[in-house]
Amino acid sequence: TLTGVDSNSKVTVPGEGQIEVEYTCEVDEDGTNVATIEWDETASGLIELAKGETEAEAEFEFGDPTKETNETVTVTDTFDGGSSITLGTVSVGGAGTVTVPTPAGISNLAYAAYVFTYRRTIATVADRCIDYKNTAEIVETEQTDDATVGVCGRISGGNTIGFWGNKNGRAAIEACINAGTPVYSILTGMNLVNAKGQDFNPSNHSGFNSWLQSADAANMSYMLSAQMAATWLNVKCGVNGRKMDGTRLRVTDPANPSSAITITQALDAANMFLANNKNTTASGPARTLAEAYKSLFDRLNNGLVVVVVLP
Repeated sequence: TLTGVDSNSKVTVPGEGQIEVEYTCEVDEDGTNVATIEWDETASGLIELAKGETEAEAEFEFGDPTKETNETVTVTDTFDGGSSITLGTVSVGGAGTVTVPTPAGISNLAYAAYVFTYRRTIATVADRCIDYKNTAEIVETEQTDDATVGVCGRISGGNTIGFWGNKNGRAAIEACINAGTPVYSILTGMNLVNAKGQDFNPSNHSGFNSWLQSADAANMSYMLSAQMAATWLNVKCGVNGRKMDGTRLRVTDPANPSSAITITQALDAANMFLANNKNTTASGPARTLAEAYKSLFDRLNNGLVVVVVLP
């Protein structure tokens, strides 16, 4: 049986004789070649041979090549199923060149130590993450390698505390109330606080506006309350039917930056935090976390947060 060639192939060796068997294998450096010979149990007349095997080995080494193949290869790149572009060439020893002029769609094309680098500008889509596949190929050998990158857009539907305090914000709140959402009752049920850490229970837009416009970070819980209220309005009411997606889009968790939560979960967590931390004037862990929640909502309200996708 010829091990490593074809397990079903068998040859017959004459008694006290020899045969040659040709085969090929791929090696890339000098070394030792080991052949394994196996035979089945054999009985012929008075001669019996038990099943067994043996090995034979021989050293081998390569001489100088008589022919060089693909000493220089061309590398192409295909992005998102589009047409391939030529990045440049690579030669034995690490020498390489880049395509001149730079192919359309990329910039800063450079080559160093078998690596092509470049920049590509990709338009993002609000409230979505899109995967783009990139394929590199060596033309002469048809070898390819793929990589996929996810590009996420900004979260839309943000309106600032300034907006929710002005006449346009008042109109949006009134429309939300008329659509069946008891805005001021819900805001009253939240753990909103004022500068002194006292509960704030808005009953109309005038008082709500004054509270929003006066918010500052001396007591960080006050500023957190104002930004949180604006984010809640963006999620629950929105403007002209355009709301922030609070249940599908995920953002970095201020309390655990290595994980992601939905915007609604962030609102619930911040509201629970305020129930036990109404005054965060003094520095410390509570004020630090209050500022982290505040910053998240502030950025959401200003349209500055990118969707986060984690495994």
